[in-house]
Amino acid sequence: MTESDPPTTSSDAPGTLDTPLSDLPQFLRDRSTEARTLAALFARYSDASAVSDEDRVLLNEITSGLGAIRKRVSSLEREKHRLQHEVERGKVDVARLRLIRDRLKEQEENVPPHMPNNNNTAESTKAEESTEDKSGVRKRGNVQFAEPEPVEEDKAAMPPPRRVLKRCDPSKLLSKNKKSKLAKTTVVPVIDYLTIDEFKSLPKYMLGRVKYEQINSLIDEINSCAAQKYKIIDTPLNKLSSENMKKFNRMTDSVETKETQDKVWFETQDIKDFASSVQVVHNFTKIVPILRHCQRLRQFRAGKVEKYVII
Repeated sequence: MTESDPPTTSSDAPGTLDTPLSDLPQFLRDRSTEARTLAALFARYSDASAVSDEDRVLLNEITSGLGAIRKRVSSLEREKHRLQHEVERGKVDVARLRLIRDRLKEQEENVPPHMPNNNNTAESTKAEESTEDKSGVRKRGNVQFAEPEPVEEDKAAMPPPRRVLKRCDPSKLLSKNKKSKLAKTTVVPVIDYLTIDEFKSLPKYMLGRVKYEQINSLIDEINSCAAQKYKIIDTPLNKLSSENMKKFNRMTDSVETKETQDKVWFETQDIKDFASSVQVVHNFTKIVPILRHCQRLRQFRAGKVEKYVII
């Protein structure tokens, strides 16, 4: 890289942060390629005195821009998951309303012939209204009815009314207490990627030989494991396989604490069950202090089990 041929900046390159969502992956790949190229040139000439300060400033600007893009993509993914959850709930409500509409339509079209019609009932009731004349005789249509004379009853001679005890049907009692259980869907939050600035601010003793790409790759694995865990928990028991039933029993038998109540959390065993490779489990213990330091996770101990709550 020479001073006569300056590199292309992020503002001159095609595509900006206002790029549509459909073009965002390609835009991210282009910016990543440019950053890797500049990083390789910078590493090649790091010991040479010909490297200008403008090149270093340019590289820092590109890496900061990539961190902002990663954060933006993470927020868009969270919004997409939330909207998908709302759409699924809306579909369930629409299906129920359609079922009710079909049932009402079927009942309206198949009214039994012995059922009275509303119009005919109103007319017959009006025609048969009872009218009272001056003599106290009640008339309904062409038929006259004499009012019965009141009969005085001897209250002392009548036996007291018997008290009838009604037995309660146990099946009806159980049906009243039985509550309808709707399908539960847990919204699992997504852990954000680490930015370049956060990576540079980490202490050297904590960072060790861990690379920036390894941290973000492990964050993807944690998000995937948490989603698979709560998918099994939300699935009805009659639809679980034998293997998933064992995992379900293990996850539900775990002790709930006040730190994990009403929060999304996981254990080390969950990473072992749902991780894509054994290397992920090996890197998990190294990178957990970094995620805890950067406020991505909270770590608690319940007995001998370590629990991690997603922030």
